[in-house]
Amino acid sequence: MAPSATQSKFIRAAEGVAKPNKSAPVDLKALLVSIHLAILNRAKTAGNPSIDVLGRLAVLKFIRTELHGQFARILEQCRMKARSLEGVRQEKLMRTQELVSSFQVRKKIILRRAGQEMFRLLREIEKETLSRIAARCSASYRPTSIGFF
Repeated sequence: MAPSATQSKFIRAAEGVAKPNKSAPVDLKALLVSIHLAILNRAKTAGNPSIDVLGRLAVLKFIRTELHGQFARILEQCRMKARSLEGVRQEKLMRTQELVSSFQVRKKIILRRAGQEMFRLLREIEKETLSRIAARCSASYRPTSIGFF
């Protein structure tokens, strides 16, 4: 299904802002601000606060999925490293396997802390950046603050 003219305009605006330089590290906060501003502008243009809420939820869902995916990739890399040590030194192999298993056991704790940090960052963005933009919005559309905590 081809996107409508407004959808493709929205997608192009978000893509244009979110292209990081390959040689520089990605500034996550700047990317999230640009995504949220695009969502806010789209909701404001359409005069539909549901777009703002759904856009924020989509960002949260993507971050949650990405956290789980990255954890799985890192765990697999650790397992591959442990396999590569087979036959080298048993002491180093055992130590590496213990670290990998403790990493796997602490999965919930690690994901919870990473999620808390992401939510803290999103809340900071909402307070600092989006509240200033919302103050400038017309009286016809005022985005609501979404409280996570």
